[in-house]
Formats: sequence, C-alpha cells, structure tokens
Amino acid sequence: MATFFRFWTRQAEARPFVTVAATEACLSACGDLIAQTIGKHLPTHNKTEPAKGYDLWRTSRFVMFAMCVSPLGVKWHRFLDRRFPIRSQMTWFKSKPRVSRAKRRSEQKHT
Repeated sequence: MATFFRFWTRQAEARPFVTVAATEACLSACGDLIAQTIGKHLPTHNKTEPAKGYDLWRTSRFVMFAMCVSPLGVKWHRFLDRRFPIRSQMTWFKSKPRVSRAKRRSEQKHT
C-alpha cells in the first residue's frame, strides 16, 4: 500500500491535473456504485415500479462531471497552500509557549 501512495505522490507532483482527474474518476465511480446499490435496497413510494439495474449512463455522467471540475480543485488547493501554509505539528509544538505545571497550579490557586 505504501508503494502505491509513493507512486501516486510522484505522479501528482509530475502531472497534478491528470492524476487528480483519474483519482476523481475512480472515487466518483465507486461512490455512485455504492449510492445506486444502497438506493436499490431502500423502499420506494411507488411499489409497482420494479427495482432498476445499475445505471451506467448516470455513473458516466457523474464521472465526467467530477473529472471536469477536478482542475478547479487543484487550483483552489494550490491557492490555499500559498495563502495559508501549513506548519508541521513539531513546528507548532516548538513555537507554543511553555508554562510549567508549578506556575499553572499557582495561577489556579490565585483565581
């Protein structure tokens, strides 16, 4: 599994739009498959209508929409990364002011 994530990360750095579009296509297809499977087992108001099979046309529309919108997501996340850079947990921890337990206890006693 780690090998796959390393591969995906390398591809995302080299070709971000293609990698994200392919990822969106896979995740959207899986999500729609799950949604249709769950929907098939839910009760409907119209009892005379038989349960439909898998709607491949619906899934293909959903996948195409996700792939077309994915470049906007890449641009948006790049903007967010530049505007609000994420500091690592260790950097945050080191920059946090330290207060000793004794000092906190004395402050609690005075309040």
